[in-house]
Amino acid sequence: MSKRKNEKTIIAICYDFDGTLAKGNMQEYGFMDNLGISPDEFWQKCYDIRQQFKADKILSYMKCMLDEAKQKNIIFRQEDFAKCGQNIALFKGVVIGLLRRAKNIR
Repeated sequence: MSKRKNEKTIIAICYDFDGTLAKGNMQEYGFMDNLGISPDEFWQKCYDIRQQFKADKILSYMKCMLDEAKQKNIIFRQEDFAKCGQNIALFKGVVIGLLRRAKNIR
């Protein structure tokens, strides 16, 4: 089925920056395992980056994620992130709430 010229594609990106969607940190559900790094080691590296550059906490761990993957020659594609995300246990009601909100976006 082809898309009409004026029809827009709608996408939703869901990322838990503050622990409101799932217990813990999303990076700990597969991503760190793929890097072969413990959560304590990863978060210490993030803290060091944050202190060194006086940077935002979220931007620091995103930089750390990219740096660690690059250093270990690991490429993370969309399907790799989706695979990591399959193991995340969302809090009760999150999926229904997100689907309701997404349905109303237009």
